[in-house]
Amino acid sequence: MSELRYVSAARLKKYFGEQSEWHDGELVWPGYNGVPALKAESEGPFTQYTIYSFFHSKLFDLSDPKDHEYYCWVRDRIANNWFLGHRLELKWENDKLLAYLEWTQCYVMPVNYEM
Repeated sequence: MSELRYVSAARLKKYFGEQSEWHDGELVWPGYNGVPALKAESEGPFTQYTIYSFFHSKLFDLSDPKDHEYYCWVRDRIANNWFLGHRLELKWENDKLLAYLEWTQCYVMPVNYEM
């Protein structure tokens, strides 16, 4: 799990217990080392975890309150190193500010290996 060293669990503390329709499934806290896990289909106990990454892209209309809320939600998690931001393009279209954003949402997932 050396990749997890790039995610500071302390930065994720502000989100502890969070559930949202914008996540890629139900989250289990604290997950692994404070990084939230996606809920497993089977019962534990689990001894191994892997990283699952989900790519997203969206054209946000920042004049729309719901789009603006979602945009800020994603950018806040990018700023705290939970999500990875890849591309951001801003464009004025008439009186609307549009933001095209690409990002990856990262979680851990328990793995139940039979040995």
